[in-house]
Amino acid sequence: MTFDCSLTIAGVEIATTPDALHQGIPTALDGLSIPWGRQTRLDQPTSSTMSMRIAVPTAAVADTVTQIAPGERVTVTATSTTEVTHETIIQRGYQTITQTAPAYYAPGPTQPDGANPAAWDHLPTAARGAFYTATLNVTALPPTARVRIYPVYYTGPWEQAATLGPEIATATRAGTISATFTPDAAYQGNWVSIALHISPAGPQWFTMTNTWGTYTQTWADLARTTISNLALTRDGASSKTSTVFYGRVSDAVLKWSDTLDMPTLSVTAVDFTAEHANMRIGSDPWPVETAAARIARIIETTGQKITTVIDPAPGRMTLAPIDVDSQSPSTLLKDVATSTGAILWPSAHHTLGEYYRLEDLNGRISLYTLHQSADGTAYLDVSAKGATEIPANTIDRALTIERDTTDLATVVTVDWSEQTTDPDGTISQTSRTATATDPDRLGQYGYRSLHITTDLNSETQAATLAAQTLARSAAGGWTIPAATWDTTRPGSTDAAIAQVLDATTRMGLPIILTGVDDWVPGAPNIPVYLDGGSYTYQDGHWTLNLQLTRAATPGQSILWRQLPATLTWARMGTLTWADLSSVSA
Repeated sequence: MTFDCSLTIAGVEIATTPDALHQGIPTALDGLSIPWGRQTRLDQPTSSTMSMRIAVPTAAVADTVTQIAPGERVTVTATSTTEVTHETIIQRGYQTITQTAPAYYAPGPTQPDGANPAAWDHLPTAARGAFYTATLNVTALPPTARVRIYPVYYTGPWEQAATLGPEIATATRAGTISATFTPDAAYQGNWVSIALHISPAGPQWFTMTNTWGTYTQTWADLARTTISNLALTRDGASSKTSTVFYGRVSDAVLKWSDTLDMPTLSVTAVDFTAEHANMRIGSDPWPVETAAARIARIIETTGQKITTVIDPAPGRMTLAPIDVDSQSPSTLLKDVATSTGAILWPSAHHTLGEYYRLEDLNGRISLYTLHQSADGTAYLDVSAKGATEIPANTIDRALTIERDTTDLATVVTVDWSEQTTDPDGTISQTSRTATATDPDRLGQYGYRSLHITTDLNSETQAATLAAQTLARSAAGGWTIPAATWDTTRPGSTDAAIAQVLDATTRMGLPIILTGVDDWVPGAPNIPVYLDGGSYTYQDGHWTLNLQLTRAATPGQSILWRQLPATLTWARMGTLTWADLSSVSA
């Protein structure tokens, strides 16, 4: 089981085999590296980068340096291909169709336009060598009507992302229809579904030669088609492709290699946020607006079309007016994320392209559950619900476990702006401060302050942010800043590798390390979040150095009404409020 690596620069895929190099074709050498993400629980992510070397035969140097120039697009993907037999893609029971437009059957629930690009990433896509079979039973069909079946190809999990293929089968009477088709090469990587078109929807007047009295059906009956056992299955190859990096060439350095006896081209690429860090924008003062509106305004000012996926809670927080004068979009966007207590992730997806994701940290899946022992005492246990499991035997034992006070705070202060009116009627912004502290923590660790400057415009929002940050910056959990996963080791699965590699699914990915050695605190099962890493492709496989942060943070925690009725205060033992804020139902 392997995930290969495909590197494309300026629309041309770079060769990776020794045979290609012997034929005089520029070839990528081992050692492609991609660092991404953030370092601690309180950081914002930095720009992701890609670096690698290409061996360039002397005769190909001129063309290669012209092709691989600063500004050219770079895409790195990883693909795993397996063989499947009669895998069900779509399954429907009895249903009635009355509409005249084609009825589309998507392979999964569709999303609002532009939202959640990874909603279908767990579903199979068209791959070379795959073929599909559509079957259904027509149980009732209006006179002269026809049932036509079409393949449908989706480039994303949205209704408008569908393309109707050519007709593959037609039925003119009740019975079973079956048709097998192979997607055209142009649709490889697309999700495959089917559509039905009933036409005409009811009998035409000139076909109804009998007298009115001889028809026992209603008009609705005569315009109704019923079907059952609708299915779409797939055989042959199944592929899973993850977008690992998407950006532009920033540097290219050509050097002679005595080892290879030819030049090598060292290439560095950066994601789109590097451009936003170097850009400067200015504008008239911006008004009070939501964080979502502020982000849209910043991106509009850059003149670029960058999609945003914004979680509801931070997106609706309101920000004070600001005067923008020669500031970088990157700084302004990170200010919004900091002000809302969210994480601004730069990402890319094969259906959406480059985009920003504003993640609500409180929306992360809680990886602990509340249980009761035989005597009724409450205790916490790890929950794998919604998490990606990675066996510890795939991880290098030479990992680092840290527990320090680098991001510990006992007092958190948050600056916010209040709009005030001077005696002369002048409206201005006055800086205010909201504070949160934990007396017990203060007594144990002493005064350790964390100060956050925000663009918030209300004390309530600032106080909430201070309290949430205090909870996130608690002492305690062990952090694993460098866990190295060799994806060739037994226990590695395609599904887990794809989740960790892909730029969309890896952001804050909940992970359970299972079967961890007893010497590791929290063994045998340790819940963590993936917040960064450095990925290397070498010797034909991926090595993933993961930056993991502890899971004991407030997330989608348990509600009061979900607590067991038998759970009394006395049975809560030593559990704290902070513990319960990290517990799911």
